[in-house]
Order: sequence, then C-alpha cells, then structure tokens
Amino acid sequence: MDYTLDELREIVTTLKEAHLNSIRNGGVTSYSIKTGQSETNVTQASSASILSDLKYYTQLLNEREQIESGANFTHIRSIGF
Repeated sequence: MDYTLDELREIVTTLKEAHLNSIRNGGVTSYSIKTGQSETNVTQASSASILSDLKYYTQLLNEREQIESGANFTHIRSIGF
C-alpha cells in the first residue's frame, strides 16, 4: 500500500501516542488509524506489537521524506568520454 507523506506522519503520530498509552496502561491499549484509503481499528494491542508497527511506519516515513525531498537523487553531469 502506498501512503502519502501526510498519511505516514499521521500513522506514526497515532502509533507514538498508542505506545505511550500502552506503557501507562500496563502494556495493552487500543487505537485507530485513519487514512484517506482506509480506517484501521486495533483493540488490545500490546506494547511490543505497537512498537514493531511504529518502527515499520517510521522507516516508511523516512524513505518517503527522502524520495520527496530529492535527497537520494544523483545527477551525473559528465561521464568523461
């Protein structure tokens, strides 16, 4: 599934809040992620599963930011033949 930059930011923010809530509530919480494509409701998510999802979506966010900023773009001016 291809997410926009704004959707990924919203997902990461939601997961960070859910992770903090799970820590406060003994390791279990519920949360909802809403994007332009769908809505996901998760009930009884463990802190470990939320952290795993958070790492995954943070990686996707970082990749999307690099792509949209052009940070991974290489320009070759001359090959030197």
